[in-house]
Formats: sequence, structure tokens, C-alpha cells
Amino acid sequence: MNFRQRPTFPKADATVVADSPLAIMLVCAAGGTVVGGLGELVWEWMTTQSWGPRIGHKSLSVTVSAERVVLISQDEQREFARNEIDQVLLASKQLILIDHNGQELTRQACDLRPRRLYSAFVQHGYSWAEGAPHGTA
Repeated sequence: MNFRQRPTFPKADATVVADSPLAIMLVCAAGGTVVGGLGELVWEWMTTQSWGPRIGHKSLSVTVSAERVVLISQDEQREFARNEIDQVLLASKQLILIDHNGQELTRQACDLRPRRLYSAFVQHGYSWAEGAPHGTA
């Protein structure tokens, strides 16, 4: 079942939805304190692991404004103009932008809070669809 909601007066300023850099730094600092006694050898090994202190680069950052949506993940930035996007949805921890023909513009892995994403998009006048888009599983 698809649900659309469009506010009557979208706000002009942008809303950013991303993991807190402070939380990421605290997790890294706590982890560094625990293994800090093992010295440089442990540090070099940790930084070569995909889950190491570079985890902040893997999380998705979403900037939503009335004019565009900007997605940043793993140091890659993708931008979509407002007039390209018909619907937005979150399904199976993936943020999906749908065009006016029902085709996916993008599908990004997303661990951000659904309520924050929903609020950001609806606040700026985007149509939020519940569930999976037609033709996808």
C-alpha cells in the first residue's frame, strides 16, 4: 500500500540527516583506549580493517532541501534535483528515490533513523511512499 503525504508549505532551508560525528568519535576513542596498550602494531592492523576508525566514511549522509537531495556515502556524492524525484521510500534499510516514470533513480544502503528521514523529506515537500515500489521485492 502506497501512502503519499505532501505538506502545503515546504520549507526553503535544507535538512541534513546523518550519524552524529561525535558518537562515531566516541566509539573510536573508547575502542582506541581499550586496545591502546598494545601500541602501534594494533593501530596499524585496525586501520586496515573495513570496520576500523574509518567507519564514518561508510555511513550515508542525506541533505534534503526543497530544491534537491544530496546523498554522500564513502566519499561519493550524488545529487538529484527536486523535479526528478516523484517518491521517496525506505525499504529493507535502503533509501530509494523514484522518478516520475516509477523507475529507481538510486538505491542506497541506509542505517539512518526512518523517522528522521521521513520528517526531513516530508518537511521539504517530497512524497514519501510506504513499502516497496511496484515491481521490486
